[in-house]
Amino acid sequence: MASSPTAFHLRVQPAAGLKRPRESSLCLGTTWTLLLVLRNASLSVVFAWLAAFGLSLGSVITNLSVAKQTTMDFAVSVLTVSKFLNWVFVIATHAALLLQHPRVRALPLAQRPGALRCALTIAWKTMPGFLALNIATLVLGVLVYHLSPSVRRTKVHVYITLFLMHLDTIVASLATQSAFLEHAESIGRLAGPQGDATANAIAPSAASEQKQPRRARPRSYAARFMRLFRQLATSLLATHIAAAYAQFAARLPLHSQEQMGLFTLASVVLKVLLQELTRHYVLHRRLQSARVMAVIVGIPTIAIDTQMRIVLLRAHNTRTQLSGSFAMAVIEVLVRLVKTHIVHNQIRSQERARGLRSARASIAQRATDLMRRVSSRTNGENATETAIAPSQGRRRLRQSPSLLEFEGWKTRLLRHHATEVYLDMLSEYVAMGCAYAVLIVFWAHPKYLLAVEPGHAILSTDASMAMDEKLTMAQLQLWVVGVQMALEIVVDFVSCVLAALNGVNMALLESHSLFMAFFLIWAAVGNVIISANMLLRDDAS
Repeated sequence: MASSPTAFHLRVQPAAGLKRPRESSLCLGTTWTLLLVLRNASLSVVFAWLAAFGLSLGSVITNLSVAKQTTMDFAVSVLTVSKFLNWVFVIATHAALLLQHPRVRALPLAQRPGALRCALTIAWKTMPGFLALNIATLVLGVLVYHLSPSVRRTKVHVYITLFLMHLDTIVASLATQSAFLEHAESIGRLAGPQGDATANAIAPSAASEQKQPRRARPRSYAARFMRLFRQLATSLLATHIAAAYAQFAARLPLHSQEQMGLFTLASVVLKVLLQELTRHYVLHRRLQSARVMAVIVGIPTIAIDTQMRIVLLRAHNTRTQLSGSFAMAVIEVLVRLVKTHIVHNQIRSQERARGLRSARASIAQRATDLMRRVSSRTNGENATETAIAPSQGRRRLRQSPSLLEFEGWKTRLLRHHATEVYLDMLSEYVAMGCAYAVLIVFWAHPKYLLAVEPGHAILSTDASMAMDEKLTMAQLQLWVVGVQMALEIVVDFVSCVLAALNGVNMALLESHSLFMAFFLIWAAVGNVIISANMLLRDDAS
């Protein structure tokens, strides 16, 4: 899974009855948010299941059953399918972002490019790069499986493939920029700076988010490619962290309830640590875009949650599964409550340190006095005096750089926290769906290690026995997933209420609805891709 885009609710033109209530109570607003989360998560899980089935089929060229295919043929096929799925969702997401660009949406409906046209244009522009990178993926897969098993166990080829997928993202971003400018020239309606308006269609760059003097746009393709590569380096790092964690979890033998508990606790600590590092990065780089935050927060969060669920569902002890589910629910509520409280305290601490509470009260008092004078005076002289007063107030406000800087910092902090809470909710449902898909589709699969612990013998590859084991696994785990789902709904409802009481407004994220919907689908599919590649057997049979 390469660096990706994001937009939370798939809502191009909402149907009647799907609009957020304008004036709603706290409980009604929270319920609405949860319904949107469940809808988007369900859509992502559907695509995750389809991706899992596609990755389980192996090579269709050999005309052999999965059990008779060599591990090299099957593994190279998985790498190729992974690369193709990534490219498809790169195209879809960039097309959605092009349609959602403010300048495109400002056009009359007849002049807006259609979704299919956008997708085909970007696909055509990225085709040479896709074919070249696909050939590189094939060569890499064949080369690695001619090396020793110890090299294959490092999964270095998976990390290189993820890097190639990241290059697909950059090529698609540049193609989207080109398509945007071509459409602008064709209709002559999108006048204005053409610098980096769409160069970062997937994940707007840190540089474009900072209010710095605009640099001249590099003219050569290579220069623009390298510039965008540097800007998206954070997303590449997040993807490789997710892959490394999945590799670690896939090879970790956990036999006792205590080991499961320690693994869960360590995973939660790692997730919180990564989120805190992301928060400091956002504040330090002065990032404003919720899409950037969603990418660098969402990829590791969803990957860690998925692996936790997979490890939990692999346990054959139902008591361990249920106790682990309840423990995760309690930990989630506590972590979200503590983080919300910390954010609230940070804001109040900054206000006190900068002396902004008294300054705010003074500004509010002046505004109140001004409104009273406007309403009480009626003659021309007073009207003239009143007309001058607002500009004086604005000049006073502009003379408070400390207040303006604080408001910008506060906006970034609350936006990041809202994105974090939203992605935490989404990641849990997506993680449950992805984990269940990985377990059911790959359980007892002859080419995967999911049904056995590291160091144990491989189970029989007999087709009927594998099918019986898969059905038994599905029956055992379905009701456990149902219990986890019910617990998660309660956890998210409580967390949403607590966040709203502390001033976190997740309704602000709805402006990125289409982007978030496609990002979530991409993240879910990427999660399955990473899990499938990390769980492949390393023998050369």
